[in-house]
Amino acid sequence: MSRTFFLLFFTVSLFAKNSFFDYTYSYVLQKDQVAKIDIKKDYLPTKKQDGKLEFRWTLYKAGKLVLLVNYEGHPTQYLLEKRYKRNSVKISLVGDYPTVSKEAFAIIRFDSFKNKKANLYVMIRDPQKRMEVRFK
Repeated sequence: MSRTFFLLFFTVSLFAKNSFFDYTYSYVLQKDQVAKIDIKKDYLPTKKQDGKLEFRWTLYKAGKLVLLVNYEGHPTQYLLEKRYKRNSVKISLVGDYPTVSKEAFAIIRFDSFKNKKANLYVMIRDPQKRMEVRFK
């Protein structure tokens, strides 16, 4: 399932450029610098941190980047590399989608590391147009 999705994702992204995604943004972050994204959904917030996506990196060693992601108060840690299938992480944004093709999700992709700064791309897909996204 995941192989099929990533193969489809990269094929579509190669031919359609960024038209597959509704929102894209690029971050150049120093160590422990927090990137924030506000996601306003089409329903009332149910918890204090509803619709907040924050991420930062804490360590870069031997070509690997430790990324800390906090989405709606749920912290997770990822180890990213610049190699294919190890350079990105997918975060599901809304859990009540009817089919997989209508799922709203964000992808954070690690692109490069230069001068003690990490270059990260955020791509958000919202096929049902249920969200308003603000990058900070």
